[in-house]
Amino acid sequence: MKRIWVYLTIIALLLLSSCSAGEQYKRISFSAEMLGDKLDIMETALVRGTKVECVAEESYSDKMPVYKITPRTISREEFQTMAIFLGIEGEILEYNNKMKLEANNNNLLLEDGHILSFWGANGIREAMTQTDAELETASKAIFDILPLIEGEYEYLGVTSEQKVSSSDGDYIESKRVSFRRLIDGVRVVGNDICDLYFDSNGLYDIEIKFYNYEKIGELDMLTLDDAVAKVKEPDAFILESETNQNFSGAADKLTIERTKLLFVNQYSDGCEILQPVYNLMGTAENAGGSVEFSARIIAIPEKYTHE
Repeated sequence: MKRIWVYLTIIALLLLSSCSAGEQYKRISFSAEMLGDKLDIMETALVRGTKVECVAEESYSDKMPVYKITPRTISREEFQTMAIFLGIEGEILEYNNKMKLEANNNNLLLEDGHILSFWGANGIREAMTQTDAELETASKAIFDILPLIEGEYEYLGVTSEQKVSSSDGDYIESKRVSFRRLIDGVRVVGNDICDLYFDSNGLYDIEIKFYNYEKIGELDMLTLDDAVAKVKEPDAFILESETNQNFSGAADKLTIERTKLLFVNQYSDGCEILQPVYNLMGTAENAGGSVEFSARIIAIPEKYTHE
């Protein structure tokens, strides 16, 4: 009897292994814009002779949770709740898989059931005088009472600015501040967004894309050592031009000073699960100078994915 149970156990394990090995997901691709960076991509050469040193102290699991992505459908009642919060009254129009409410040049729009946009008439825009610290206080106060928000988010700060040129010189007309969802403490980037836009008169635009995440399993993940080993052949390599100290040409040395794990949501491109990406950050150097870099390594093994 014991021998039969052993055989049955072995068969069950083989079946589970076979099912796991056969599961494949569409692989993500990404850019600096997709990851929400304020970085400029510059051409550089990572050559065979480039030395790599890692002094980062972070550590990560060698397993990744598999989270299935589904758009979170916003109901008519929830849409009405957001309208009341924003002070927009009127009749909700429904057409072409959309809901829209417009009053006094304030507009609230829901597309595809999960993409919510608000834009309002805020008066004549002038040069912004609010500091980033003041914007943080104002945006967090709004976010904390914003309807429909579920789960944990983190504040990323100012992620873009709109500049205007005039006869009196250039000035900043508006700024975007961003909040991003956290799953297991890891930032989700890509399709899942919550962005607030401010001008000199205050909040004038909100953009939110809602998603649900269901944990359906666990897979092996590239280790941080694996990612460091791939830093000279990364999935993306970005140099932050604002930190450039006479750097040009090939890097003699890369020093990885800090790392961060991100989850990428590319549901709109057919990627049905969150996929992890290592962001390796540090300094690139040569005889001419130095510049800060960011190297992105997709952390889900290729055996689990397809193009």
